Amino acid sequence: MNEFNDDTTREGGPPQGSPPSSFRRSPNRADGKPRNMKDTLGSRLRAARDAKGLTLDELAAESGVSKAMISRVEGGARSLTLDTASALCDVLGLSLDALAGRQPPAGGKKRTAAIAKVRRLADELREQIERLD
Repeated sequence: MNEFNDDTTREGGPPQGSPPSSFRRSPNRADGKPRNMKDTLGSRLRAARDAKGLTLDELAAESGVSKAMISRVEGGARSLTLDTASALCDVLGLSLDALAGRQPPAGGKKRTAAIAKVRRLADELREQIERLD
């Protein structure tokens, strides 16, 4: 039997299927505060929604993600799939990296600025098309 598929417990240690302790994340950050990705992701999502001045209903309508799902993510009760995160980021004008709290790579500021400019132009074009209808 493969050592990673065996769920039996060895005396004095974790189950054999558990990853080595060096692979496990510490439950606390260096500053002693608990680490919970769902909470921080939800906080960033809420902050981005507030910054755009969107209500839960508006974000749900524009992204196609249910209001209940967005609320649960913001509250830290649910995590996001890549598709859902991408849909929310598109509406909020965020990158997935920004939502995850990752810093852009060095020299990425020009690229980020260019992407933001393209998104603004796309939004303006979309508004102009809607006015024609």
